[in-house]
Amino acid sequence: MRNCRFINISFTFILLALTACKQNIKNVTDSKKLELSAFPGGIKYLDTTQTIHIGTTLFNPTDDTLSFVTMTCSYEDLFLTDTSIFKIQSRYDCFSNSPTVTSIPPKGKLDQFIMVKPINKDIKIGDQKLKIGMYLLTPKIEDGFQGIVRQYEQRQSAKIIWSNELDMKRLYRNIYK
Repeated sequence: MRNCRFINISFTFILLALTACKQNIKNVTDSKKLELSAFPGGIKYLDTTQTIHIGTTLFNPTDDTLSFVTMTCSYEDLFLTDTSIFKIQSRYDCFSNSPTVTSIPPKGKLDQFIMVKPINKDIKIGDQKLKIGMYLLTPKIEDGFQGIVRQYEQRQSAKIIWSNELDMKRLYRNIYK
């Protein structure tokens, strides 16, 4: 009986210690964030609509590895613009796609390339400015793959990180092959 009581007290102590550690990790994670920057590329005509190529960089300024939910192929689904004049263009070469967790090491970066299109052919792109945003989905690994899928499906309610402002006058007029 004495051994059972000792095991019960030890188990309770370990459970409390693990819970406290988990709460500290969560608080530390909440204060960390990735930084998003963007730079204009060039314009390419697809059909009769101008498609603007933009490079984005996610930077991890911390001393810890940071993780986020993205897609194996169509990562541009997590991007948006700060104006209704432009929309993010989906890629044409995405054939196998699922939510995944990507990690960026301390002081590391990840470059991703997206395409943006005006919603109307008559919009004068050179007169516009825009910011690129990204839905920041922090993975909840304890929920498993289905939890990550649910997070992705509800991405519009997630926190958004914003890039620097892009002046469309700085675009290259054409992209050459």
